[in-house]
Amino acid sequence: LIKLINNSNNFFTFNLSFSKNFPSFINNKTMSLSQPRLSFFFVVLVCIFITTFLCGEVLALFPGEPFISPPLPLGNEHKRLSIGITVSLSGTSSFASGITQAPLHLYDSLTFNNRHSVALINVGTVERDAVPSDWDLSDKETIVSYEDTKTLSFDLVIEVGRLTQAQLNDLQSRGLKVFSFRGSYDFDTSAEIMLYNKTFSSFLYATRGYDGFLYTDATARSVSFLEIALDCPSYRIPITWSPRFYNHVANGLDTPSHYIPKQNQKKSITMLESNKRLNSNAVMPMVITELLFRKHPDSFERVYVTNTQDIGSHEPFRKFANRKMTVYTEKKMSFEARYRTPFFISKYADVVVMFQWDAPMGYTHLEVLYGGYPLVHNSPLIKDCGYYYPEFDGDIGAEQLYIALTQHDQSIQKCNAMSRKCLSRFYAFSDTVTSQWDSVLQTLVDV
Repeated sequence: LIKLINNSNNFFTFNLSFSKNFPSFINNKTMSLSQPRLSFFFVVLVCIFITTFLCGEVLALFPGEPFISPPLPLGNEHKRLSIGITVSLSGTSSFASGITQAPLHLYDSLTFNNRHSVALINVGTVERDAVPSDWDLSDKETIVSYEDTKTLSFDLVIEVGRLTQAQLNDLQSRGLKVFSFRGSYDFDTSAEIMLYNKTFSSFLYATRGYDGFLYTDATARSVSFLEIALDCPSYRIPITWSPRFYNHVANGLDTPSHYIPKQNQKKSITMLESNKRLNSNAVMPMVITELLFRKHPDSFERVYVTNTQDIGSHEPFRKFANRKMTVYTEKKMSFEARYRTPFFISKYADVVVMFQWDAPMGYTHLEVLYGGYPLVHNSPLIKDCGYYYPEFDGDIGAEQLYIALTQHDQSIQKCNAMSRKCLSRFYAFSDTVTSQWDSVLQTLVDV
């Protein structure tokens, strides 16, 4: 480059070729620049590009489509901290719940670019070598037992896997600050327990005395309740998601893990709601599909309603399906068990329909968008991507589902671009998320 500057009177031709693995906006493009003089400004731009390419880490934003994550901006300095994150390792799948995956999403973000030193503190029932393979644990993750923490030094501890009162007291007696990550919908769950006398294996707030609790925009509606229930201050953190779990499962599939348009074939609709509580259930997606079926019965081939292993035998649910769902009585709808997201959608989904009730967004929304699948949803946090319908409006939902089925493939590049933009707001390795984490961590240390 120095020679180019010194000899800028010469005639230069540059051919910059990009491999097919890069995103579509630079895919298979060849740029030829021929001019008698090469401006110093252009050379500087080339230098910046090459520096970014060499220093940035290639990370997948869509399966098979890496992008270059730029290094942290100059001047965005932060103190490197030593952090413990509690995790409950168990013999169940990492896709059993979002809270199961959360410690690893946080770990990936906080350790990106070696910004912080993080150890996962196992407070679960099994050791790391006994968890299912879809946990995607490797030697790169530092996992210690709770007893090991007595010989380690931390600036703070983030509780995701739940601590006992004795463990919390012990950590704080060593001068450590402990902040509880609240990634679920505590108000809803607690209200059901109190109003309907429901019982769980342990009461949600048996452990008390935290230095604070952490919430995201997705769980903000529980803040006031938790400030009373936990009796400690609240701190907002960014929604943080990594594709590690999706990619790990996808790499072992015998089918493509991303959306493949179907040519002249009828499509399948999939529903992925947990059906554990009202705030994430398949009833509204079923209604939306039924409304579409009554108006356009030939617009799709099959409907798969997953996570129904616990509700399929409920008499009211069966009566609703048998008496009101013509899409079911016409044998186009089936009820399925719980599956790992990338496995099921890669085999059975052309469009995914989701619903939330005051539970603005979960990891499943991001997994579907990451896979490039058309997503019909009512999540206000991502209304700028996918096919959004407001609240409980099944009629608009049916219209959006019809558009997703019939028009998505013609606008797939535009839709994928919107999904990329949307995902970047929550992507564990993005500067948006990492800089927010660095800021809030410093606040927590200074409390």
